[in-house]
Amino acid sequence: MKKSEALAIQMRYEGKRTEDIAAAISAAPGTIANWFYAGGKLYKSYLEYEEQQNTLQRELATKLREDAILLMQQSVKRAVEALVSSLESKDERIQLAASRELLNRVIGKPVEQQKIQIEGGQAKIDRWLKEMGMDAEHISEEHFQDVDI
Repeated sequence: MKKSEALAIQMRYEGKRTEDIAAAISAAPGTIANWFYAGGKLYKSYLEYEEQQNTLQRELATKLREDAILLMQQSVKRAVEALVSSLESKDERIQLAASRELLNRVIGKPVEQQKIQIEGGQAKIDRWLKEMGMDAEHISEEHFQDVDI
């Protein structure tokens, strides 16, 4: 493969316009377009290059994610020590913030319950439940625990 063809493949993968590729390798835009059409001179080579680059990108993203997780795991002990030491701060606001954060991490953050008003009231809810084949008498709050609003 010629250097100009390899450059054309690379530039196309980078999203460059046909006109820009043509200018970079001193070729006619029509020639470049023909190279990349299905069955064109560089069509299969481009698909192979694209797959290789996409694979490299996925591998790099996976490696970066793994490295970030490792770095965070290595920093957990220091973060916990800093948070615990904040409990001894002279500033009560820092003590309270540290206490709240520790409790939220260990016990879990309190969930705020919200009341929902439905236009049409209970009658509308009953009709909707009936359409769904349900009966309001057999529905409890448990049925709505996993509903996000």
